[in-house]
Amino acid sequence: MQISYKVLVIFALLPLLLGLSGCQNNQKNTLSVDSATYTALDSQRRLEVISPQSRHDLYRYFSEINYTWNTVMQGVPAVIVEKFPDDFYELTAGSERTKIFFLTLLPMILLVNEEIDSERTALLEIFSRHDRNESLNAREIEQIAAAAHYAKVKSDPLTDRRARLLLLNRLNKIPPSLALAQAASESAYGTSRFARLGNNLFGEMVFTANAEGITPLNRQEGEKHRARVFPTLIDSLRAYIHNLNTHPAYQELRQIRAEILMRGEDVRGMELAKGLQLYSTRKEAYVDDIRAIIRANNLPKHTAKASLRREEISSVLPVEYLPPQASRQFYGRDLLSQN
Repeated sequence: MQISYKVLVIFALLPLLLGLSGCQNNQKNTLSVDSATYTALDSQRRLEVISPQSRHDLYRYFSEINYTWNTVMQGVPAVIVEKFPDDFYELTAGSERTKIFFLTLLPMILLVNEEIDSERTALLEIFSRHDRNESLNAREIEQIAAAAHYAKVKSDPLTDRRARLLLLNRLNKIPPSLALAQAASESAYGTSRFARLGNNLFGEMVFTANAEGITPLNRQEGEKHRARVFPTLIDSLRAYIHNLNTHPAYQELRQIRAEILMRGEDVRGMELAKGLQLYSTRKEAYVDDIRAIIRANNLPKHTAKASLRREEISSVLPVEYLPPQASRQFYGRDLLSQN
């Protein structure tokens, strides 16, 4: 298979990949792969960003990297699938499409969670130094301010303990099983109109008149909401996790998560789903549906211990690498100065 490589400059953390064995096809391969390195949690990893033109590109790539539903626990490759191929919706509904959908998103969910872990670790270190009366530099103070802005915390976490606890509660991970189940439900396993046209996996809407978006087919006269358009799938996942971590409607979810962590237990999607009653007008019925997807696909078994592969960086491919600036990637560059 011919793959074109080109250098990327990565400012922070990014995502992962898929694989499906046994899918062979003789069609022309049009898959392009961009390669780069990034640093997260003190380890380097090869990152690949793929833009499959067809589902057959996706099949072939999955097979070559030996990434299947049965190999997830051996490590998840670091690959971003920018969007589902245009013919993805032609896949017949069933176990094959379901597995490909989950394999596509799982790496990116793990990577977004790793972004959160990395930023949380950095903030805890800053708080610790501040509490020991050590001086903080301007960049560290700016990072705390950006974190508070991201988490919608109004008071200063450096001086207000309640604000600090609120910030840390809102800067935490979402179990892959829950994210996968909601993405499946909201996007019809990647085949919905919003997913196909705007990489919108969770039906997120924008309400300003001049905002870019996709007009819902059933929108009533006088209504102005549109489905948000995302550059890539991982951007939709980041927005979804940010929404669960900050929106008042999901305060119960965050409280459940905090109580589980206080007990020293693993956070599970089945438990957190209880906090999603306000995600849909269907309330409890919606929660039941999400739990049914988790259960039917045995998502806890496949994803609870899943982690990104820590692969050696090859010295063959020249890579332009800049020191990581995770906060700039995590919060958005508009929130941080370039200094």
